[in-house]
Amino acid sequence: MSDVEKKSETQEAAPKKKPYNLREKKEKKAAYRSLIRAELADELYDKILNIVVVQKKYKDPNYSAKDLAKELKTNTRYLSAVANYALTSFLDFSYDSH
Repeated sequence: MSDVEKKSETQEAAPKKKPYNLREKKEKKAAYRSLIRAELADELYDKILNIVVVQKKYKDPNYSAKDLAKELKTNTRYLSAVANYALTSFLDFSYDSH
């Protein structure tokens, strides 16, 4: 058997590697996510949309989540919780409507 055939045979026998180090997504149990009330999340979400979209803060490359949190008198963890809440609510709605 030639070296080329041996190499080919070895490659076929070895399991193919995935292009990236993909792992199953683990559900995170961050305490602050369960502490935020739905009403508060909705209120913050409306304020976030007003500041980011209506006031066009998204155009400012120096505007950050920290700046947004200061403007809303909250912290970046709550912003993250609200974004996750809004996104999961939207995804739940879109999946249920199909």
